[in-house]
Amino acid sequence: MAAAAGSNGRIVFVTAFPGVGKTTTGDYLASYHGFHHIDGDVCVRGSHGPSIQQAFGHWLKDQAAPIELWHPCYLQLCDTCLSAAAEHRDIVISHVIYRREVRDFFRERLGEHGLVFLKLECDLDIIVQGVEKRAEAYLKTKGQTLEDYWNGPQPASVGGGVCFREKYGEYSFENYKKMQLEIYLQGMQPFAHDESDTITVDVTSRDNSCFERINAALGLPARTTDVDMGMLQELSRSRW
Repeated sequence: MAAAAGSNGRIVFVTAFPGVGKTTTGDYLASYHGFHHIDGDVCVRGSHGPSIQQAFGHWLKDQAAPIELWHPCYLQLCDTCLSAAAEHRDIVISHVIYRREVRDFFRERLGEHGLVFLKLECDLDIIVQGVEKRAEAYLKTKGQTLEDYWNGPQPASVGGGVCFREKYGEYSFENYKKMQLEIYLQGMQPFAHDESDTITVDVTSRDNSCFERINAALGLPARTTDVDMGMLQELSRSRW
């Protein structure tokens, strides 16, 4: 049995806006450095999915969410992490955390197990391009295009249920970016100076140098070969 995260191991919580590379980073740490990766997005799709989606509705508007909406889901995520820590030395969780109170919640429950937050930052246009490509790939598996998605009716929980074409105009990258900024790429409370367990890494370059900076930030050994991005992308797509 491997050493638990609380004894000589650690828990790295990767957080960032959608499309920045949280899941890819988690898969990278698992594939190249032996971490056990817990995809937080998968965990929140379970029985607590509806309530946590309501919480995200508050957070994306830069509002606090009632604790009863998010506490059960994230308590379960903590339990999943601690169970994994009994078998694996190092754990990585990938998931977006919008509010300071939620980060403190994880600190309270996982702080004794070597918790650090790895915050990924990226140029806005690069983020939107990444979201756009991921959406295109996902919709292709459903037999749809991004234009189909843009021109069709949205769920009531997304943008008030409107058609994006009617609200933002014909599909274009600039209109897609405007939609992302108004609906998805907002609401994250900045990390404060007293959150000293936070490491920030810029991943704008979207190449192997990103992983080199992540290695340096976490004190991991340098690689001797390039990262197989195709393999990491397939790992991510397999979750769809």
